[in-house]
Amino acid sequence: MENSFVPLSVGTVFLIIGIFLWIRASGRRKSMTPLKAVITRIERRESMRNNLIVKNDEDEDETNVSYTVHIAYDYNGAKYERELGHYIVGMKEGKEVEIFINPDNPSDISSKGALLGPVILVVMGAIILAVGVYLSK
Repeated sequence: MENSFVPLSVGTVFLIIGIFLWIRASGRRKSMTPLKAVITRIERRESMRNNLIVKNDEDEDETNVSYTVHIAYDYNGAKYERELGHYIVGMKEGKEVEIFINPDNPSDISSKGALLGPVILVVMGAIILAVGVYLSK
């Protein structure tokens, strides 16, 4: 019974936060207008893990890689350029992506990837909660 307290607590917190963020992002999306944007630039950044050289099995330096995706789109005759906020494998410069814009503030955008974080939290919360329930038996 004592072994189940942490997973039950952590799972519940993840689940509640994930559901809250999911509902908030979904509600925000309903007031937005779908639009196609073009990827204009993808920046790749590499950084050493914790500023230390870490060796992997091939004795190469282990680095963290992050990507910044820049997009351009037109709305009501005006051109906008923004960062997308996420990168998905397979994205390439010149490729179209679907975004959602706030019609009252066209520089305020969202994308399908914006729901990924809340979905991950909900799934992780459900799994951890299930482990806690199993341990409490």
